[in-house]
Amino acid sequence: MKKFLQKLKSNKAATGADIVVALSVLTIAMAVVSVIFVNMQGMNKQVNRTAGATRIATNIMENMRASVNANTFTQTGNDDGYTSIENTIADSKQNVKVAVNHKIEKIIENGRIIVRHDNGQISTRDGNSIFNTTIPNGYSAKLTFQVWPKSGAVPYDTVARVIIEVSFKVGEQTKSVTLSTAIARCTKTGW
Repeated sequence: MKKFLQKLKSNKAATGADIVVALSVLTIAMAVVSVIFVNMQGMNKQVNRTAGATRIATNIMENMRASVNANTFTQTGNDDGYTSIENTIADSKQNVKVAVNHKIEKIIENGRIIVRHDNGQISTRDGNSIFNTTIPNGYSAKLTFQVWPKSGAVPYDTVARVIIEVSFKVGEQTKSVTLSTAIARCTKTGW
């Protein structure tokens, strides 16, 4: 111990000030690395949740489009694919026929399905799936079905815009992924 104290006094070894400076630099460097690590973990979680939401929205859209592409025309010449999408979003077994310039919203969250018509009608039931896509816990899906008339078309020929929004929480923030598509209701004579 005496030799160590003699080295300190002779200024040939580390002094108390040198040790304090080295420890300060080391502490600051560790704090910076820790902050970067925590931020990267948060970003990684957000990227994974966004990828999951995109996968869910894409799966819903693909399954919805498959029901349009696989449609068969009924005796009256109506497009069953469009009608099946309309009925699925409206949560109805019968033909709903959403009025032009109106919309229906279907929200799937925490094992509950809520359907809102813009006339104020609301219905709820248990469930967590739409278009053969299960919505996992931690995500919520909102499908909006809004009808517009085609320009110069007969009243039955309309175009619907379907908006698929999948929301999730990252920390305290709510993030969402939105996809949309247009689906034409047509007669047997063509698109």
